[in-house]
Amino acid sequence: MFARVGSQRNTPRPPAVASSTITTGDGPVFTIDMPSEKPDDDLYVAIVFVSDRDNEFTNIDAGWTSIETTAETNNARLHSWWWVGSSEPSSYTVSSSSSIGDHSAIVYRITGVDTISPIDASSSFSGEAGGTTVPILSIESVTNNVLALVSLGVKNRDITATPLTSDGVSINSKGSFASCHDQQDAQGFSQSGSFTIDSATVTAYSTSTILIKSGN
Repeated sequence: MFARVGSQRNTPRPPAVASSTITTGDGPVFTIDMPSEKPDDDLYVAIVFVSDRDNEFTNIDAGWTSIETTAETNNARLHSWWWVGSSEPSSYTVSSSSSIGDHSAIVYRITGVDTISPIDASSSFSGEAGGTTVPILSIESVTNNVLALVSLGVKNRDITATPLTSDGVSINSKGSFASCHDQQDAQGFSQSGSFTIDSATVTAYSTSTILIKSGN
């Protein structure tokens, strides 16, 4: 008896974080570093946090598409954009129409993505934290097999722990920023958990969740 041999389909998988890099700085013009390896046709997602100012970034180098911009609340903002790689430089520039405070940014390089329409869903929220935790912003995905990017920026407090796989924490004199990720095989972003911060004193924060669509 011979075993039947037939064609096999690839099992769909969520996109994957290939690498990421964090940059910090201040002033009205901010240079964000790209990952050291920058292949064409991978997805790049930039998430920028601004603390101590209510100004919004008004410009990023050509080619990037906006994902989320949080509402201004007591000088804590998050901004995010995506871009499909094509002969990538080592850095990009974001700028504001006026002076801005300290800022941090992460740039993700992501593989296995639908590069035509990479964003499955996204949401952001700004508010005030009165405890030592800030919960994940959970949203429903449209498709299965998504990659969730979850970020938090806090004014004048240090982030001490992230709820998912950490991609880095940046701490400066006027606030802190952290980003983490999780792969979701089923539809819906169902993760629960919270970021941990170092003080229960009321402070402004902004958080976002971005779901990346699979290309498999």
